[in-house]
Amino acid sequence: MQQKSQTKKTHSSFEKGLILLTAFLPDNKEIGTVELSKIFGMNRSTVSRMLTVLKRQGFVRQNSENKKYSLGPIIPRLASAYQSSFESMLIQTARPHIERLCRQLNQTIVIEIPSSNRSIVAYVTEGFGPIRISARLGDRNYYHAAAGGKCILAFSSRDFIDEIIKGDLPQLTPKTIIDPDIIRSELDQIKKRGYAFDNEGNNTGINAFAVPILDVSGMPVAAVVCAGTHDSVTLSEKKTYLEPLKHTAGVISSDLLNISVPANSSK
Repeated sequence: MQQKSQTKKTHSSFEKGLILLTAFLPDNKEIGTVELSKIFGMNRSTVSRMLTVLKRQGFVRQNSENKKYSLGPIIPRLASAYQSSFESMLIQTARPHIERLCRQLNQTIVIEIPSSNRSIVAYVTEGFGPIRISARLGDRNYYHAAAGGKCILAFSSRDFIDEIIKGDLPQLTPKTIIDPDIIRSELDQIKKRGYAFDNEGNNTGINAFAVPILDVSGMPVAAVVCAGTHDSVTLSEKKTYLEPLKHTAGVISSDLLNISVPANSSK
């Protein structure tokens, strides 16, 4: 009985420690012990003990001047490990839906994922038309030019948008938009309507539609892109492409969510 009680107490302490870590989302702002105890309704001494353990294991660090806490050096390593496994899971989950969409639309379908300064082509299924789209695994696209990149950027945080727009905005084709104000306006429209359109802004002669794959918090984890020649993938035919694209993105999002939920979550 005593061992069972001790195990229950340990589990409770572990859970409280994990809960404390959520206070630093989403911006990892420094927080003090008193503020944390108020946020979670915990005793200050309990919070202090939890932080000591978390600090010792590298989950949080303490500012030596103001004594406040922020996430520690182990967190980026965990994030990197999760990102690697998530990308593999994303492609495995998306593949059958993407290949089905390719057969349905008879156009090249691409999965793009975010990175620090460009979107990355993570999966490609080529259409059956006579003209091949030059999208290859690992290709990196500028966020301001490609449909997938613009779609991912539009649903990203305001800080990330600012960082990208203040960076390098090369003129890739005569139609590439490089004016920061126009880009911001376009991103606002993309977020409102739920899709991005690239009118030869990334490659001359190629148009593309893209819709986001969002996580439970509404942040983009990828974009599904339909690319084709400028005379086949057009705004006048957007209904032909957007409904299947949005349906596919929704199914992939749902599948990813179901995979991430533990089997005993309903208990």
